[in-house]
Amino acid sequence: MALPESGRLMLSQIAEEFDNTPPIRFSNFIQYAGSRFSDFYGASSSPWKEEQLLQPTDYTKPYLLDWSVAISDDGATVAIGTPEESTGESTSGAVYIFAKNQDGEWGQQAKLKASTLQSNARFGLNIDLSGDGNTLISSAQQEDTSNTNTGSVYIFRRSGSVWSEQAKLSPDNLWRNAQLGSSVSMNKAGDAIAVGAPYQYINNKASGSVFIFTFSDSSWNQVAEVTSEDAESNDYFGGAVVINDDANTVAVGAWGEGTAASKTGAAYVFAKESSNWEQQAKILHDDLAADDQFGKQLALNAAGDTLLAGSSRQNNNLGAVYVYQRNNSVWTLQQRLNPDGSENPESFGCSVSLNPAGTEATIGAKYERSETYNSGALYFFELSDNTWAKTHVQKLNTPKSNGYFGYAHSVSRTGNSIVAANKESHSEGGVYIFQKKK
Repeated sequence: MALPESGRLMLSQIAEEFDNTPPIRFSNFIQYAGSRFSDFYGASSSPWKEEQLLQPTDYTKPYLLDWSVAISDDGATVAIGTPEESTGESTSGAVYIFAKNQDGEWGQQAKLKASTLQSNARFGLNIDLSGDGNTLISSAQQEDTSNTNTGSVYIFRRSGSVWSEQAKLSPDNLWRNAQLGSSVSMNKAGDAIAVGAPYQYINNKASGSVFIFTFSDSSWNQVAEVTSEDAESNDYFGGAVVINDDANTVAVGAWGEGTAASKTGAAYVFAKESSNWEQQAKILHDDLAADDQFGKQLALNAAGDTLLAGSSRQNNNLGAVYVYQRNNSVWTLQQRLNPDGSENPESFGCSVSLNPAGTEATIGAKYERSETYNSGALYFFELSDNTWAKTHVQKLNTPKSNGYFGYAHSVSRTGNSIVAANKESHSEGGVYIFQKKK
């Protein structure tokens, strides 16, 4: 229906859109009017432009169902992890690199495979990029190295447009089923990484740990293995991890931690003092309940003094995200963020990111369904006068049922580019690039 020049829609006109089926319920009218407003004004009011759908050149629908994504500072390099890719070995996994040329055109630059090709290794499940986009970390968390499912991580470097494997990392003390690489994070310079192994045994308990590596003298070296001071079995410590730009603060999620109730979750912060890493804080919240899995998603700002902690299963999967700030070495809750107005399970907080200044947050909600069932959305929040406020909700131009848009995303440090994953079971899926409108 075209909008009349008057800018008003008569109820009789709306009735025609509902096949002239009386009575016209007020709730239907409101829902319809809202969708029409979105049609007429939604695209122009969005600060983001959906630029392009990226799909690998050898795209095959069945195996591209679990995306992980990362984007460089300038938004010109994108990495896409596809752990179900099966070239050579079933579910061995792959990472695809896309680059944007000077004419603004995107093209596939490389397809990366692990040098150790194993079935079910799931290479590419978790990835991250350095700020310049020239260094990549990718996990292979189910690779059999020293034992079954011990896991490993791979480092790749780009020279010009050519990518090559620089290192494979797998500590000697990994236990069976440690699953190193269940989470990975790389700093801006690309010379420090933190890697989670959530089933690593600590004091005869499968509580988990995080390994920290740095690059110096042309090689990667392990500098620390950090664990929680109150480790218990099935904490899943290391299920999420993030390292700040200066590589002196690491936040770790332990979504299985059960101080208050089973799997309420917790977040831990570690700070580097001289050459030693020490636990600085354990972060919990009073309103957590069983299976909220707080800390399953984390983000830090560049300085490492603002933390986002997702709890996407809270309140029957509606979800919430908590913002914490550090003053000296003390962490305090600043605000709890919610998808205001929604009563549906959204999984708000299934992916989180924070700009370098710690003043802008992007939050995925893969079950958001205002357009169509589980189509997904990204929420944007900004900090002003010490208060976080929602500024925008971004969806695909054509939302897709069970697309779960936003279940993985990455924002460039400039804040001008976003890469976000979308999938549909046994149907089309891919990664979408968004650019901020000028």
